[in-house]
Amino acid sequence: MNCPNCGKADNKVIDSRLSKDEVVIRRRRECLICSGRFTTYESTEELVLPLLIKRRTEYATTTTGLRALLSFMSNTLKILSKETEKHIDRVDELLKAQKVEAAKKKTRRKKTAKKKTKSRS
Repeated sequence: MNCPNCGKADNKVIDSRLSKDEVVIRRRRECLICSGRFTTYESTEELVLPLLIKRRTEYATTTTGLRALLSFMSNTLKILSKETEKHIDRVDELLKAQKVEAAKKKTRRKKTAKKKTKSRS
């Protein structure tokens, strides 16, 4: 982060707070050169991939750099895709387990209801 007063990047964080929606981090910073204070708002995980890609594209001016960028993007997307699939599989497992448990409870209720009916007769 560059200081808006002097333009230098030497600064320290004085205070950090997470926003109410837990998406943005508000940081109070102090410039180590001019002692000016300023606030930055930083997004969390949602913008990490675009940020990494942007940083890579700044240096990808040659054909080799572009190949490296495309390789990086491809690998990152594959990793994200695999992680997403793992999470989806886990959610599916949990939903199936919930359905099985609900079916067991329903069966138990029916058996209990039948026993009560027989005992009243």
